[in-house]
Amino acid sequence: MARNKLTGTIAFKERQQFRQAWLWTLIFFSAVGSLVLLLVLGLDDLRKGKPGVLNALGIVSGIHLINLSLFYYTCLETHVTDAGIFYRWRPFFRSYNVIAWSEIQEVIVRKYTLMNFGYHVSKEYGKVYNTDGGKGIQLILQNGKKVFIGSQRIAALESAIGEFKEVSVQLK
Repeated sequence: MARNKLTGTIAFKERQQFRQAWLWTLIFFSAVGSLVLLLVLGLDDLRKGKPGVLNALGIVSGIHLINLSLFYYTCLETHVTDAGIFYRWRPFFRSYNVIAWSEIQEVIVRKYTLMNFGYHVSKEYGKVYNTDGGKGIQLILQNGKKVFIGSQRIAALESAIGEFKEVSVQLK
């Protein structure tokens, strides 16, 4: 897996973001809850004219704004071209990870049963890139490594990959 710029004729592209209502509810209430808690615990200091609570509120608010911004702007981009499969996490990586067709031994469309999102490593799935559970493609590479890329448009992704590589389906 090399790092490259996007090359080749694009057969499929997808941009996925963290837009689950439960996730945003959790992020929002944890931010508001921590700010309210800090304000309530520091109310006495505020009455005495000590600025420490205001400084702490500013710092905690800044941290929450950064956290909200990162979740809002982070996206998983996936492209299928005649050169291979390209993927990256924006805004963290400018270059794409690319898996050339010659590196891929097997492509399997399958369900992702774990409740983990983002990037992580799993024994069953290998390196996982996922924004919203559900389905994706499992790539078994020639060197035995595995990569799982989640998709919200699995039928279109399967069709695009099918132009270049045989795809098996294991949806249970």
